[in-house]
Amino acid sequence: MTILSTPITRACEFAGVPLETIMTPCKRKPWVRARWAFWYHLVIVEGWSLPRAARRVKYDHTTVLYGLRRYAAEALGTDMKFTLAEIRSAAQAPLLKLMETAA
Repeated sequence: MTILSTPITRACEFAGVPLETIMTPCKRKPWVRARWAFWYHLVIVEGWSLPRAARRVKYDHTTVLYGLRRYAAEALGTDMKFTLAEIRSAAQAPLLKLMETAA
């Protein structure tokens, strides 16, 4: 992954699958989890809005929100009722803790 790559490319690399897999409406568990990781990267890491991330892969923004919540619940241990702001805070917490220990 390079700094010059696009957000979509970086999100696909984060999810570990090509964009075609993300856009496929397949409901097999590995593909669904890859979509969740893709959306997490676009929205939380890259700062995209839910509607923008959803439009890019032809899904509804509420589907993206659900996927973000599921991914965050599994990866960060957050609650499924967390807002985007709470998920962002939970995602930043390990970085802040690391910075505190390094200082």
